[in-house]
Amino acid sequence: MLLKKGLILIALFSFYWLTFLISQCAAQAIFYPPKSENDLIGHFTYEIPPNSWLSKFRRHLPQNKNFALEFRKSKNYKIVLLLKIEETRDDCQKEYESCFDRIVAAIKLPKYSNNEAAIFHCRIKNQEPRAEDAYFGIAQNSKTAGYFVPKLAWHVNLMNQKIEPIDNKLIECKLCGED
Repeated sequence: MLLKKGLILIALFSFYWLTFLISQCAAQAIFYPPKSENDLIGHFTYEIPPNSWLSKFRRHLPQNKNFALEFRKSKNYKIVLLLKIEETRDDCQKEYESCFDRIVAAIKLPKYSNNEAAIFHCRIKNQEPRAEDAYFGIAQNSKTAGYFVPKLAWHVNLMNQKIEPIDNKLIECKLCGED
């Protein structure tokens, strides 16, 4: 009888322990698209599920090699990630999933038409890029050569590691990299 009670207690303890472990693993999972962009912050890029790799564009910021912007698209969900380069590897350019880049900021882009694109070569009008800032915008992807004003624009504040909307009339972009 005592052995039977002991076995029941062990079985109950094992069940509750297993339930706890499963709930902890589920709490750590990254869903894509996320419920909130904040769910991605603090994670590494290789932790994001493969369905986010379907349409991806990455731009290392030339003025600050410690950061990169990454655009990801899955159906109608479009997001820009600010990445802090944690470790550089020779194969990072070829195999994004092997990069150890931490997501420090994220912004979901508003819907835009098929003849528009996210543009990542932007700057304050008539100024050279600064090491502590980056800019991107949404514009028609049929623009000609040279700089133009985007429809919408964002400021990437590298010092505070935030992505903030900015008056698009202050920004100029050129088509070099787009979604």
